[in-house]
Amino acid sequence: MIVTARDLLTDAVPRVPAEARPADYERELGAGRVAAFAVFDGDTFLGLAAPAAVVTFPQRIFADLCATASRPIAADTPLAEILREMDRHATSVLAVTGPDGRFLGVVSAARITELLLWQAESRLQGLRQVLATTVDLGADWTLDDVLQRVVDLAAQLTGAREGALELLDDEGAVAKRFSAGPVAAVPGFRRLSGAVLRGPGEG
Repeated sequence: MIVTARDLLTDAVPRVPAEARPADYERELGAGRVAAFAVFDGDTFLGLAAPAAVVTFPQRIFADLCATASRPIAADTPLAEILREMDRHATSVLAVTGPDGRFLGVVSAARITELLLWQAESRLQGLRQVLATTVDLGADWTLDDVLQRVVDLAAQLTGAREGALELLDDEGAVAKRFSAGPVAAVPGFRRLSGAVLRGPGEG
């Protein structure tokens, strides 16, 4: 799964009129969850005002505080490109707009961190499941059951659409196959899997 800006939108973005002043939004700032203020002139999105600028200049209007150095990104922008844009413009927030230029929300470094931590925890949990499956041989499972479970969990853990484990006999022919997904439909799978199972320089 490719993570895009659409998946990373945060709701910690108050929308404010261009002529409003930060002093009118002390409650939002006090809550400590504001990634940025989205500044609008009517229905037109002008840019983002960072909380640091708002705190530093509470008497100035938002129109004077919104940054326009970085252009909004599209909703389908992949995570890798988002990180490059943040680094390029030395910012922790980017505005996201739709094909029609309509403001959709904001991607923040904090939201990205949350997602990466969640993914890491999910993968760690998957590893725990695989480990529990492979060591729990005291259960009423046959070896075939264990191997099938390992393939299923490995596919889930990696996000793969297909996965397989093949056992070869002494002649190098496939004796048993344990699969998750339509592996048989993947061109060249057997050739690739055979090379991996035998290892470089063998047969």
